[in-house]
Amino acid sequence: MIKDTRKSYGGTSNKSDPYDALLMVATYFQHYQIAYDRRYWVRERPPEVAKIEQCLRDIGSFNKPRTQTINQAKSRLVYEFPAKAKVRVKKESGKLDPDKLPAWWGWACGWTSQGSWEIPKGIKTKFDNEYAKAIAAGEGTGISEVTARLAQQICMWHQSEAMVEQELLSYLNLPEFDCYHRVFDKFGFGCRERGWLLTRCVPFDEMFKCLPKSKAMRRFRQLCGLGATQVQSGKADTRSSFTGSKETRSTLHQFVVRAIERGTHREQKPGGGAIATTPYDCLPKSPEAHSLRVYWVTRAYHKGNKVSGAALKAARNATSRKLAETLFKALWDMR
Repeated sequence: MIKDTRKSYGGTSNKSDPYDALLMVATYFQHYQIAYDRRYWVRERPPEVAKIEQCLRDIGSFNKPRTQTINQAKSRLVYEFPAKAKVRVKKESGKLDPDKLPAWWGWACGWTSQGSWEIPKGIKTKFDNEYAKAIAAGEGTGISEVTARLAQQICMWHQSEAMVEQELLSYLNLPEFDCYHRVFDKFGFGCRERGWLLTRCVPFDEMFKCLPKSKAMRRFRQLCGLGATQVQSGKADTRSSFTGSKETRSTLHQFVVRAIERGTHREQKPGGGAIATTPYDCLPKSPEAHSLRVYWVTRAYHKGNKVSGAALKAARNATSRKLAETLFKALWDMR
């Protein structure tokens, strides 16, 4: 803001510390002494919220190196053990345990037990038999020491993520967040979605109840990374982008895909058909969840068929914004 103000007042973009300092003093008088505007001033957040965000960022920092390690290990398994080159390990957020390693990768590195946990005998025997048959049939050169070391690294990444997630859960379960969790339960959010949302809206009354409801909703939507901005340069095309927390925006977008899109569809009947659920449906039976189902089906289906391409992307973005707005209304009315 100071940079733009300097250009408009001074007519130059040259950097000048004394002039910047003068503008900051003027900003103080204008937006603090004359008319207080909380958006211009640093607010100290509750320490619990800061810890939650730190845990979430730690978990996010594990994703890239772990994914690289998994891809490298799978690329080696293509010729060492082709039957497992596309192996996938299911992780259930909120239920990771540092003493329970991924069974396949634990077997691949020989790490078959950890603490009180041990690979079930039946699963271990299954892996042993599959490996012996593949090697006997010439289907692979055998798991090398390098691949086994990569599998061990994957297990260690799993342990690190599980330890941080347990710390995250200890902060989420604090009693001061109970009123927020009662609202989150209406949407079926997982622990990581709840964590990112808490970093955006706590304390809710101090951040939003001081504004008119319409302005507070726009503020909440922007903090969730869904504040759309549009740039026009006099040409026919315009560029639109989102402002705010990209982590929260990504989390809400993934929730739309995972919980709403995969769990809801429109039956193939003349006139559009009725809204139906799939085996992947995980949303609770609440009015808020039902309104999101209806909104998604209305945007994502045309004449009974699901749209694709840019229309599908637009439907996901619109449902993400609708999710943020519905959540804000529920938080506004919480007790």
